[in-house]
Amino acid sequence: MPQTGYRRRQSPGFFPGFLMGSMLSGRRRRYDAPDFPPQGYPGGYDQGSRYRSRRGSSLIWILVIVLILIFLFSAMSGCSSSSDEAGNSSYNREKITASQPFDADCIVDEAGFFEAPSKTGQRLKTFYDKTGVQPYVVIEDYDPSLKTDTQKEAYAQQYYDEYIGNEDTFLYMYFADADPDSVGYMQTVNGKNTEAVMDPEAVNIFWNYMDSEWTSSKSTDDMFVDVFDKTADRIMTKTATGKDVAMRTLLVGGIVIVAAAIIILVMMKHRREKEKAEETRRILETPLKTDDPDDDDLVHRYGG
Repeated sequence: MPQTGYRRRQSPGFFPGFLMGSMLSGRRRRYDAPDFPPQGYPGGYDQGSRYRSRRGSSLIWILVIVLILIFLFSAMSGCSSSSDEAGNSSYNREKITASQPFDADCIVDEAGFFEAPSKTGQRLKTFYDKTGVQPYVVIEDYDPSLKTDTQKEAYAQQYYDEYIGNEDTFLYMYFADADPDSVGYMQTVNGKNTEAVMDPEAVNIFWNYMDSEWTSSKSTDDMFVDVFDKTADRIMTKTATGKDVAMRTLLVGGIVIVAAAIIILVMMKHRREKEKAEETRRILETPLKTDDPDDDDLVHRYGG
């Protein structure tokens, strides 16, 4: 079963009361335009010029909208990358089919770090529901016989084999140090069936969330629940990269441009039809009789 070890250097302010208070001073990770005025508008009206001006304005607004969209997408992408150091999830993981129902009795606390282990165990079901992986947390009190990291890794593996009894569990184990103000050693063990979800990338995300939550003012219970919940949310969905954001921006921009072009074409067609109708009306309303005597034959011919 894959294992990952995790040890942090000493940091001031430890528990009890709050689990591992500020254990993270250092770390080492393994692993409409109004209609045109009618013909003969006073002062002489250049319809073609007016139309070209409005068409130009429409194009300018399209460009402005596209630039705004690009700016917003870039801003969101920048905020995401700068404020979240948990790491990217490079693909969408599929929830595994667990061989057994969720076990709420999944916290073993020999050092008394948790305030309500049973209740907190029930709250960890969210991780199980999203991933199909059974979470399991073990807090080991100081054991002088476990002197090296290698010994502790072997102990975690042995603990999994003896007490877990399935291959659908993600075990987190903490080894307390002799000095209560020192940082203990941390180890995880994956069951074989969990590897499709808790792969090295996912485990690294788990450790990063552990880092960010470790020095918070949350209780031990809330801290572990948040770490597992955030890990599940992150690893089960692919994280949008800069390339993804750029492609989305181009797609949205393209849709905006196409939609605007269609609107402009419809407006142009509507205006041409309106101009044609106005011209027809003007011709029909213009009297055929004129002051020119030479036009009398034309007037009689057409019933004027």
